[in-house]
Amino acid sequence: ANLRPLSEAQRGPDVLIFWGDAQWSRTQLLGELARGHWGLCRASAADLVAEPATRRDGLEGRLVYAPKTEMSEAFLTAAAAQMQAERERRAREEAEMDADADA
Repeated sequence: ANLRPLSEAQRGPDVLIFWGDAQWSRTQLLGELARGHWGLCRASAADLVAEPATRRDGLEGRLVYAPKTEMSEAFLTAAAAQMQAERERRAREEAEMDADADA
């Protein structure tokens, strides 16, 4: 990565970074946010230089999405349930592996 942390003496004003390419009208983007297709969070330089495989985990607890409304799509609710089931499955597998290692 070509980003280096600055000392407090070198720090300037906060900068907002939008990572990606968006070419929507304001109305379309607001609709995408309302449907839950985009999440927002505060980020730091450490988030930007983190290994891609760990980047998402570092955002847990900081990502915010629009509240569920009639604009929320059913697949987002289904995807959230699938993600929770996957997390639970992984936790069970890890617990089994730990139990096997202790035996």
